[in-house]
Amino acid sequence: GASSSSVAEPCPGFLGQRQISLFAMADLKELGVSAEEAVPPTEEELTKLPSNRRLTEIYFSMTLPIMFLSVATLMLATGVRIFAGTWDWNPATYFLQITEADPMSIKFDVALWIHVISGFMWVLAVCAQMTTAMLFAKWEKLRPVHRFVGTFVGPTSLALMLPMGVLASIFSDRFPKYTVTSKIAFLATIVVNGLQIIVNIAMGIRSARQQDYSTHKEFMFWGLLSSLQPGADRFGMCVVQLMFPSCAVKKLGTFSGSFISVVCLTLLATATSKRAGKLHTSISKWNIAVFIFFCVMFGAGTVLSIVKREPGEGMNCLVDIDG
Repeated sequence: GASSSSVAEPCPGFLGQRQISLFAMADLKELGVSAEEAVPPTEEELTKLPSNRRLTEIYFSMTLPIMFLSVATLMLATGVRIFAGTWDWNPATYFLQITEADPMSIKFDVALWIHVISGFMWVLAVCAQMTTAMLFAKWEKLRPVHRFVGTFVGPTSLALMLPMGVLASIFSDRFPKYTVTSKIAFLATIVVNGLQIIVNIAMGIRSARQQDYSTHKEFMFWGLLSSLQPGADRFGMCVVQLMFPSCAVKKLGTFSGSFISVVCLTLLATATSKRAGKLHTSISKWNIAVFIFFCVMFGAGTVLSIVKREPGEGMNCLVDIDG
């Protein structure tokens, strides 16, 4: 039979005939091929047909843990805002009661609320898209739902989430205190991440309209993963902070937590693309290159934080530099 990574798996039918598997039938429906035309295909044709439902299952199962951790961190930050009255990139500091609440403007608060709510909408839209895509073979009526969410709900939530995230960063009390170099590096990571999300989602929608569903799923996988990166970064920061429960890790924790999370995302993305048989594609290559860019940026920030040994920025959690 075909390997687990191939799309149309032959399975024994009645009287020793060869039939098309459920995955392959779902794919053939999407390609507009009838069952009469598809049975029996040659062995060569079987290996060439992409398993669209199988791709969805691979992408969904591999990104589900990242979605869970990102949403959990987002909920933690929202809880801090509700009960402590402030937003922070590293909400663990407030649960450990080791920092004071930062002052914030109304503009910052409103922008971040819109960013967070639209972020929740985006994750729900993604879950709806992946779930309906896996159920097409059984319930054809889910296609209009999938199309509606992909056309309106997903793009609308992204159109709110991305610019509001940039505005919230600029409106924050900390941003004016950054050096020019820090501001450029900070905005560069936000802009590159936003462009990565937009390009992947836009190309994914375009591929779906061209009925190139395999490419559509690949683009959407990368769009989803890149949109989860900021949440994964916050989770990494919280993990680093919990390693030093009596000391605020500040800048060192921001860079090192982000570096650890992006390295993990890069490895996960590479493993997922390989499992889906997509590691060789130009889509995977340029997206992995973008993740490597973030690894370099956050890694450089971590190294500079250690080298500069600035008091009150996290190095004092490792060594006594305040005296």
